[in-house]
Amino acid sequence: MSSVLSLKTMLRCRDLAASRRFYVDLLGLDVVEEWAQPGDEGCIVGFGPGGGFLELLAVNAEHPKHRPAFEAVVANDKIELQIHVKSVDDWAERLLESVEMEGPVTRPWGNRYLWIRDPDGVRVALFQGPNGVDMMNDERTLLRHMLATIAYRGGKVLRDAPDGFGAVSAGPGSRTAVQILAHIADLFAWGLALANGEHRWSETESDDWDAQVDRFHAGLVAVDARLASPEPLGRPAARLLQGPFADALTHVGQIAMLRRIARSPISGENYFKAEIEVGRVGADQALPKYEF
Repeated sequence: MSSVLSLKTMLRCRDLAASRRFYVDLLGLDVVEEWAQPGDEGCIVGFGPGGGFLELLAVNAEHPKHRPAFEAVVANDKIELQIHVKSVDDWAERLLESVEMEGPVTRPWGNRYLWIRDPDGVRVALFQGPNGVDMMNDERTLLRHMLATIAYRGGKVLRDAPDGFGAVSAGPGSRTAVQILAHIADLFAWGLALANGEHRWSETESDDWDAQVDRFHAGLVAVDARLASPEPLGRPAARLLQGPFADALTHVGQIAMLRRIARSPISGENYFKAEIEVGRVGADQALPKYEF
């Protein structure tokens, strides 16, 4: 396990007040610490939890030690600060009257960028992930991708189920297909409660296959919407993964086995090639890319 805790970048500033206005007032970074004493004045600004820090330090640009760095704008752009934002276009509109901008442009890999410069000429890029995906919030993005995976795999085992399939089981004393499906929907309701900081479990008894299919998709949509919201999670993402979401995927596999018992097996598939997208958690799923 790495002993590195975080990254802090120092920027030596010709005009500390101007740099502070740029990073704090214009870009909205939070002041974590600041100090002012003879020969030593500066502040540390942060990008939020886990986002790193900038130290803005006032220097005498005419001092022989610092003069070379300030003789011209950082023309070679050897250093570029990149700030991840929700919407580059919103920032472009907000900054229109304040600074000169380059962009926005979308790169071939899907990221969208807008470039500006700070008072000392340091190039700053504001960027967003493809299709609005919050790439930097890895935990939530992976959780939402897992939900999309459950939706895709679950949708496949639920589609075209034969008449009476809800009553099929692996043997006496084991759950029927509809009971397993109702349990999966209960897991989504539990997961939503956990995400909201509550621990609430309710078990549904039903023999209505179509109703439980609807609950399956509605539950996925509700949990995904909660994960996509900016509100903090009420429980750690890892616990949601190891609990309700992993359970749900396991039970989808059980229903797939029952399809084979019912002599209505689903086709095998290379799921690595499947078109599974974050946010696509309803009944409308992509067609398989490669079945066997």
